[in-house]
Amino acid sequence: MSDTHETFELAAGNDRSKHPQRAKYRRMTLDEAKRLRPGARVPFHANDDTARVLTINGQPKTWKRDPGHVEVPIKYGMYVYATLTGHGGYIEWLLVKVVDVDGVKS
Repeated sequence: MSDTHETFELAAGNDRSKHPQRAKYRRMTLDEAKRLRPGARVPFHANDDTARVLTINGQPKTWKRDPGHVEVPIKYGMYVYATLTGHGGYIEWLLVKVVDVDGVKS
């Protein structure tokens, strides 16, 4: 796996203005997902092409026999609970905000 990741821009999901503020994101790698802790707030790619925030609801589950497989329990809102699975180096929906060289989040 290379050190460069594909980046893309998404609008904030809670911004209802005509021109919502956009930020650069990339997909979360499996190594980053393994280091998540319960209670962490993480952006995710919503179905309406916006970046929204969910909460990690438990310790990510890993397997000794298959280190490329990770399950992350999440909570979104008051009633939605789910488990996101990752294969092939990435977890499809979880995002990481890209930071510019100057240390400023874009």
